[in-house]
This record gives sequence, C-alpha cells and structure tokens, in this order.
Amino acid sequence: MAVRYLTSQEKEMIAVGLGMRRNYIETGSTTLGAADVARMDPKEAKRAYSAEIKALSEDQMKLILASNELERKIYSDGLIIYTDKGVPHAVK
Repeated sequence: MAVRYLTSQEKEMIAVGLGMRRNYIETGSTTLGAADVARMDPKEAKRAYSAEIKALSEDQMKLILASNELERKIYSDGLIIYTDKGVPHAVK
C-alpha cells in the first residue's frame, strides 16, 4: 500500500468538505447546518432557510456523528500530516 502525503491545504479541503456534507444532510444546504438555524432568530431563519428541516433517520445521524469525529481528528492537535516534501509535522 502506498503512502499518500497530504498537504495542509488538502487537509483543510477535506475538513471543509466534511462540514458541507454534514450541513447538506442536516438541512439540504451546504452553507447552513442545523445548529446554525437553531441559533437564528425564527424570522431570520425562515427568511434564510425556507424549507422545513425534517428529522434525520438513524443512519443519517450515525453518518453525521462519524463525519464530526473524522473532522475532529483532522483538526486535532495530535494529528500528524505530511508536507509536499514528505516531512511529518504536528498540526496545531
């Protein structure tokens, strides 16, 4: 098995993609997650997000939890990534 070295930019792209995927599963929008909508004033939320947010299935909830955990690992202080030059360093 070959080792694939990720750049900091690639790592960031993966984490952002996971967040957008999570938001889409939760609300149908890549820019607004359920927590974002919940923090909004109800009138503002209705203007910004016109569709009704529906309850997630158990499989969707499991997928979101798994995505959150992977995103946490990507951003964790102890994660080691490899630069373009293949030099490992801890990410803060």
